[in-house]
Amino acid sequence: MKHLRKFNERVEHEEIKYFCEINLAYLLDEGVDVRVSYYDSSEDEVVIDFHEKIFWNECKDHIIPFLSRVGNKYELGEFGIIKNNFMFAVKGTHGIRVDVNISYDNIDDVEQRLSKHWEGNLIMDRIVFYVKNEK
Repeated sequence: MKHLRKFNERVEHEEIKYFCEINLAYLLDEGVDVRVSYYDSSEDEVVIDFHEKIFWNECKDHIIPFLSRVGNKYELGEFGIIKNNFMFAVKGTHGIRVDVNISYDNIDDVEQRLSKHWEGNLIMDRIVFYVKNEK
């Protein structure tokens, strides 16, 4: 009975964090940290911080499938007017940070979207998204 959820009941922070950590286990060993915090009455904020210097090319095969699984499991919040679901913060090798917003529907094109904004080796800084509920 503990796994049954009432209609409109929110997902617990620990459940979201556990899901993220299990799906990013390889990257956690490489210096990635997952934080889940209360955002507002209907959403929780998930922040994935890259504390070590991890290049996009080294982690993209873990990140892209992870974000697809997140979108399959959870109803996601949106950023701004354009209705994007994920915010990628990346740095070039010279240290300038760029934020790139991507919708769940375009997650397979994330590599193209990032390279459109930045050329060369991208260093991951942060990924942010909002979880409303479980689907």
